[in-house]
Amino acid sequence: MDAPTSELSVSKGLTSLQAYKGQNVLMNFWATWCTPCMAELPALDALARRYPDLTVLTVATDNAPYAELHDLLFTKLKLRHVQMVHDHSGALMEALGRGGMPITYMMNAEGRLTHWYMGATDWNSNEQTQFLEKALSIKAQSAVRRK
Repeated sequence: MDAPTSELSVSKGLTSLQAYKGQNVLMNFWATWCTPCMAELPALDALARRYPDLTVLTVATDNAPYAELHDLLFTKLKLRHVQMVHDHSGALMEALGRGGMPITYMMNAEGRLTHWYMGATDWNSNEQTQFLEKALSIKAQSAVRRK
């Protein structure tokens, strides 16, 4: 399935999934009220750090303003390697036709949604990283610089 064209809020205005064409994307829908979602975010940040050729896109679904959600992820939770967009209207979630959270989709470089997962997942488990490497033809960074 091709990725929907719904508008998403970013720090500098609006974007859509088409802006990520040419990249392998792991797109995770989350909300502040979703305890499993919040628990999963640090693992997604670690995954993004380990796989620099994978864009890990967190899709906020709350009604809160973009700036408040951005502050939560990058200041309070100290995430550094994921990107965030805001599905402010719920149009992307609706276009994908699945409810519940957390839910994660994989989009290949051609802009096609190839896989999806419902529920929290250990994205750093051997099983998941092997699956990602095979499904998206990506490799982990061998030496990760520490700050």
